[in-house]
Amino acid sequence: MSESAVYRYSLNFQSLARELRFVREMAQAAGRELDAIPDGADPGRLLVESLQALMFRARAQLAQSETVDEKTLESLTVSARNLAQAMKTNVDTEARIIDRAAKRAARVAAEVAREQGISETTIEMIKAQILGLTPATLRAP
Repeated sequence: MSESAVYRYSLNFQSLARELRFVREMAQAAGRELDAIPDGADPGRLLVESLQALMFRARAQLAQSETVDEKTLESLTVSARNLAQAMKTNVDTEARIIDRAAKRAARVAAEVAREQGISETTIEMIKAQILGLTPATLRAP
């Protein structure tokens, strides 16, 4: 192996290592965030992780190759777009789960408060706090 080939390999390896560190840091950050999400989001998380693994494997293979053919590049681009869509879908699903849980918590809190004879004004304030809204927003159509 020539000195220039070793140098190119070293550059590719360093680039790949940087990307791997970035992916790992992003996965750890996402994992910390997703641990607070109910179990209903797990299938989406698995899909995203699977796509990430496939893309990383493809990227590792490309790093060892001197040339990249058009079809491989196109496939990797489509995979990246699919991964972004999967991540967005996962985030949207998690947001809906959290929203449903907050609405249920607000409803249950209001029922218990009414049973205890708490005023409607106070109940509206409690619901607003749970939902992260202002009391006036709750009454709007």
